[in-house]
Amino acid sequence: ANGNPPIGRARWGLAFGLAALVMILSLRPVGAPARSQESMGTLQMAVAMLADGRIEQADRALARATDLYPENALAWKHRLEQTARQQGTEAARALFSGVPPATREDADLRFVRGILAEASGDLVEADSAYRAAISVRGRFPEAEARLAAIWARRGEIEPAESLLTIATRAGPAPPSVFLQLATLRRQLGDVDGASDAIANAGNDRATIPTGLQAWIHLRRGETASTESALSNGKPESGPAERDRIALRMQALLVEGRAEEAEALGRSAWPLRDDGDSSTMAIRYYGTLAAIERGASTSAWQTQWSLSAADFSLLQDLLESRVGPWGAAPAPATRRALHRLRLAAPAVAEALTRLLREETGVHIDAEGAEDR
Repeated sequence: ANGNPPIGRARWGLAFGLAALVMILSLRPVGAPARSQESMGTLQMAVAMLADGRIEQADRALARATDLYPENALAWKHRLEQTARQQGTEAARALFSGVPPATREDADLRFVRGILAEASGDLVEADSAYRAAISVRGRFPEAEARLAAIWARRGEIEPAESLLTIATRAGPAPPSVFLQLATLRRQLGDVDGASDAIANAGNDRATIPTGLQAWIHLRRGETASTESALSNGKPESGPAERDRIALRMQALLVEGRAEEAEALGRSAWPLRDDGDSSTMAIRYYGTLAAIERGASTSAWQTQWSLSAADFSLLQDLLESRVGPWGAAPAPATRRALHRLRLAAPAVAEALTRLLREETGVHIDAEGAEDR
């Protein structure tokens, strides 16, 4: 009669308002953890699906895990890795752009970003991403191994080896890090160091690169073991295949079988040339084999793509290397390398690395030795 609502309706309105307020206030403290928990549960199911080979279901579950809780860095990591496997690197990089900016700061996601950049050939971005991952985590052996590999590709072998040596001494590291360290020590010509790193990698001999084990045997003069390692290793392609060919050529030269070594090198000409060290090694030892047996080197000049004058400098260097394989570079070798460095610096740099791997001696830009 006085226009006020009945007391029952007032109580219901108050109750409804309080319930709504409680629900609103509870969304932030309870909702986010609940979504996080559900996201992690979905991620665990996705990982199990991947293990069972249920790829499409796993893909959907990974997408749901990141949709439920976009801050779930681990879910993003798995989803990005799966996308790279299924759709390729560029698809994974495109997906990475959808990761929330704050979540991208996670060490694992910085590491994944580095892997994707490296696979795309962007070594500058990969270097930056790996450094960032290491700075976030403090100690990240896998990132350190990949960063060291990038430095090695730029010719920065000593800093790369130092980085991994420190990383492996700082605490437990996965076998892959020790194998990367062994590979770097091979490039330094450090036989004992490479062997020690392999020993520290553990008992899984199947993970040791065939060329790495064969090189250790070769440097120790164990040609039979070298051949056994090369023959019994798993089939490989690309640089690993060419590395095996170059090592077999060296083993043949050690045994005085220059004709067979050159023929093996010629058989590798049709293989794709990635311009890496293994390609240079095949050219180097093939030309050396031709010189040792007094055969024409004109076909090898074509492989080197050098002018007649520059190839003549290369021949001077190779002629100074005729003799016992692995012998320390003679003064004539250092002089020839210095002259070649002025005429064809890229070739001279590649030969400097090859000589270091073969002899353990580094020849600097002035032709001086530094073991």
